[in-house]
Amino acid sequence: MAQFAIEHLSENELLEAWPVIQQSHSHATAGWWISEGKALIERGGGILAARAPDGKIYGVATYEVARKALLGRVLAVDTLIAFELSRRAPVRHALCDAIELLASAFDCRSIVLPLPSKGHVQHRAKTLYGLLDFEAPDSV
Repeated sequence: MAQFAIEHLSENELLEAWPVIQQSHSHATAGWWISEGKALIERGGGILAARAPDGKIYGVATYEVARKALLGRVLAVDTLIAFELSRRAPVRHALCDAIELLASAFDCRSIVLPLPSKGHVQHRAKTLYGLLDFEAPDSV
Protein backbone atom coordinates (compact mmCIF):
# COMPACT_ATOMS: atom_id res chain seq x y z
CA MET A 1 0.00 0.00 0.00
CA ALA A 2 1.27 3.47 -0.88
CA GLN A 3 2.36 5.70 1.99
CA PHE A 4 1.14 9.27 1.89
CA ALA A 5 2.95 12.15 3.55
CA ILE A 6 0.56 14.65 5.11
CA GLU A 7 1.76 18.23 4.88
CA HIS A 8 0.43 21.72 5.36
CA LEU A 9 0.31 23.68 2.15
CA SER A 10 1.61 27.23 2.09
CA GLU A 11 0.04 29.96 -0.03
CA ASN A 12 2.69 29.29 -2.68
CA GLU A 13 1.70 25.60 -2.91
CA LEU A 14 -2.07 26.01 -3.26
CA LEU A 15 -2.07 25.59 -7.02
CA GLU A 16 -0.57 22.10 -6.63
CA ALA A 17 -3.80 21.01 -4.93
CA TRP A 18 -6.08 22.46 -7.61
CA PRO A 19 -6.54 19.19 -9.59
CA VAL A 20 -7.88 17.48 -6.44
CA ILE A 21 -10.05 20.44 -5.41
CA GLN A 22 -11.49 20.61 -8.91
CA GLN A 23 -12.95 17.09 -8.44
CA SER A 24 -15.42 18.46 -5.93
CA HIS A 25 -15.76 22.05 -7.14
CA SER A 26 -16.18 21.50 -10.87
CA HIS A 27 -17.63 24.97 -11.53
CA ALA A 28 -14.89 26.81 -9.64
CA THR A 29 -11.72 28.29 -11.05
CA ALA A 30 -8.13 27.99 -9.92
CA GLY A 31 -8.23 31.70 -9.05
CA TRP A 32 -11.16 31.09 -6.70
CA TRP A 33 -9.28 28.25 -5.00
CA ILE A 34 -6.15 30.37 -4.52
CA SER A 35 -8.23 33.22 -3.08
CA GLU A 36 -10.17 30.90 -0.74
CA GLY A 37 -7.03 29.11 0.38
CA LYS A 38 -5.18 32.33 1.16
CA ALA A 39 -8.16 33.71 3.09
CA LEU A 40 -8.39 30.50 5.12
CA ILE A 41 -4.70 30.60 5.98
CA GLU A 42 -4.95 34.30 6.94
CA ARG A 43 -7.85 33.44 9.31
CA GLY A 44 -5.64 30.89 11.06
CA GLY A 45 -6.94 27.80 9.30
CA GLY A 46 -4.96 25.41 7.21
CA ILE A 47 -4.86 23.13 4.21
CA LEU A 48 -3.60 19.57 4.50
CA ALA A 49 -2.40 17.62 1.47
CA ALA A 50 -1.79 13.89 1.14
CA ARG A 51 1.28 13.62 -1.06
CA ALA A 52 2.40 10.33 -2.62
CA PRO A 53 6.08 9.37 -2.92
CA ASP A 54 5.97 10.52 -6.56
CA GLY A 55 5.22 14.07 -5.33
CA LYS A 56 1.62 14.20 -6.54
CA ILE A 57 -1.22 15.26 -4.25
CA TYR A 58 -4.05 12.72 -3.94
CA GLY A 59 -6.09 14.31 -1.16
CA VAL A 60 -6.86 17.68 0.41
CA ALA A 61 -8.54 18.75 3.64
CA THR A 62 -9.22 22.32 4.76
CA TYR A 63 -9.82 23.17 8.40
CA GLU A 64 -10.05 25.90 11.00
CA VAL A 65 -10.68 25.98 14.71
CA ALA A 66 -14.11 27.32 15.67
CA ARG A 67 -16.28 27.70 18.74
CA LYS A 68 -19.71 26.09 18.77
CA ALA A 69 -22.24 26.93 21.47
CA LEU A 70 -22.84 23.43 22.79
CA LEU A 71 -19.61 21.78 21.67
CA GLY A 72 -16.97 24.31 22.67
CA ARG A 73 -13.77 24.30 20.61
CA VAL A 74 -14.11 22.23 17.44
CA LEU A 75 -11.96 21.54 14.41
CA ALA A 76 -14.22 22.48 11.51
CA VAL A 77 -13.26 20.60 8.35
CA ASP A 78 -14.86 22.29 5.37
CA THR A 79 -13.32 20.22 2.58
CA LEU A 80 -12.21 16.60 2.58
CA ILE A 81 -11.42 15.25 -0.88
CA ALA A 82 -9.51 12.07 -1.62
CA PHE A 83 -8.66 10.54 -4.97
CA GLU A 84 -8.52 6.86 -4.18
CA LEU A 85 -7.10 4.03 -6.24
CA SER A 86 -7.92 1.37 -3.66
CA ARG A 87 -10.96 0.28 -1.66
CA ARG A 88 -8.80 0.49 1.43
CA ALA A 89 -8.93 4.30 1.04
CA PRO A 90 -5.37 5.05 2.17
CA VAL A 91 -5.61 8.74 1.23
CA ARG A 92 -8.77 9.30 3.27
CA HIS A 93 -7.36 7.35 6.21
CA ALA A 94 -4.13 9.36 6.16
CA LEU A 95 -6.03 12.65 6.07
CA CYS A 96 -8.47 11.59 8.81
CA ASP A 97 -5.62 10.46 11.07
CA ALA A 98 -3.94 13.84 10.57
CA ILE A 99 -7.21 15.67 11.30
CA GLU A 100 -7.58 13.73 14.56
CA LEU A 101 -4.03 14.67 15.57
CA LEU A 102 -4.71 18.32 14.75
CA ALA A 103 -7.91 18.32 16.79
CA SER A 104 -5.99 16.99 19.76
CA ALA A 105 -3.14 19.48 19.26
CA PHE A 106 -5.61 22.39 19.11
CA ASP A 107 -7.43 21.05 22.20
CA CYS A 108 -10.67 20.62 20.27
CA ARG A 109 -13.44 18.52 21.78
CA SER A 110 -14.94 17.54 18.42
CA ILE A 111 -14.36 17.44 14.69
CA VAL A 112 -17.13 18.87 12.51
CA LEU A 113 -17.44 17.54 8.96
CA PRO A 114 -20.04 18.80 6.48
CA LEU A 115 -22.29 16.22 4.88
CA PRO A 116 -23.70 16.80 1.41
CA SER A 117 -27.34 17.77 1.46
CA LYS A 118 -29.90 15.51 -0.19
CA GLY A 119 -30.33 18.11 -2.92
CA HIS A 120 -26.61 18.13 -3.65
CA VAL A 121 -26.48 14.35 -3.79
CA GLN A 122 -29.52 14.21 -6.06
CA HIS A 123 -28.04 16.88 -8.33
CA ARG A 124 -24.76 14.95 -8.57
CA ALA A 125 -26.65 11.71 -9.25
CA LYS A 126 -28.62 13.39 -12.03
CA THR A 127 -25.47 14.95 -13.46
CA LEU A 128 -23.43 11.76 -13.29
CA TYR A 129 -26.04 9.09 -13.96
CA GLY A 130 -29.04 10.86 -15.45
CA LEU A 131 -31.18 9.91 -12.42
CA LEU A 132 -33.91 12.10 -10.99
CA ASP A 133 -34.34 10.13 -7.76
CA PHE A 134 -32.47 7.45 -5.92
CA GLU A 135 -34.41 4.59 -7.41
CA ALA A 136 -32.57 1.30 -7.51
CA PRO A 137 -32.37 -0.12 -11.00
CA ASP A 138 -34.48 -3.18 -11.69
CA SER A 139 -32.76 -6.41 -10.75
CA VAL A 140 -31.77 -8.72 -13.54
